[in-house]
This record gives sequence, C-alpha cells and structure tokens, in this order.
Amino acid sequence: TVGELVLNLHHYRLGSGSMGGVSHWSTVSDPVTVAEGADTQVDLDMCAGGEMWSEENCQFWLWGFVDKNANGVLEKGEPAGHALINVSCHAAGPGCVPIVLDCLDGPSCIAFEDPAGVCQCDPSSCNSEIVTCQ
Repeated sequence: TVGELVLNLHHYRLGSGSMGGVSHWSTVSDPVTVAEGADTQVDLDMCAGGEMWSEENCQFWLWGFVDKNANGVLEKGEPAGHALINVSCHAAGPGCVPIVLDCLDGPSCIAFEDPAGVCQCDPSSCNSEIVTCQ
C-alpha cells in the first residue's frame, strides 16, 4: 500500500470517543510504501503541541493510517491502527510505540467508547504546561 502516513495523538479522556478524543497533534509523512508484515519507523516529538504528560493528562490515543488518495480522511480500504499510550516524563528515554495498520474498515478502525470516569492526576507530577486531570 502506498500513500502518506497520517499520525494523530489525541487525548483519550477528552472529547468524543467515537472520533478518538480531542486532538493534541497530527502529522503527515511523505509518501511511504507499507507492505503486509513490514515495519516502518517514524520519529515523533511527543511534546509537540505543548508538554502534556500522562501524569497530569492521563492516556493518549495514538492512531494512524495510510492515506492512499492524500485527502486527509480515513476511508474504507486504507490500512489503519491505534494504540492507547502513556507519555511520561519519568521514562528512561524515548520509547517505541507499535501500531499495527491491519484494519481496513474506515473510521470504525479508530473508534472507541468514551472511557468511564474522570482523569485522575498521578501523584508523581511531571509539571505539565497544561493540566486536564483532577
């Protein structure tokens, strides 16, 4: 599959769960070729859009897809996948987050049900620039 790799980081506990929460950042790569079973590495600045560590902002929804027609919209037939992640200032260093782009069903590939409850602040603060937890 050839197309632009679109990656999005959303706040899991803010906004509409059916569309992956509130957007924190989005990026589009140059055209890539993604073959079944092959790996592609993309380097990302997880602090783009402002430092918002999981300790004060809970989980993030990282999702992406191969945009075969370069229209910026996830459509049926475009490989997509997601991962629920934590981004912590206490991590030893940058980490790798695997996303398997094996869903071809369009927007349902990134949908989830809104999580129950409110984001609870972690006692081990990271002093995020923006804080959304309670």
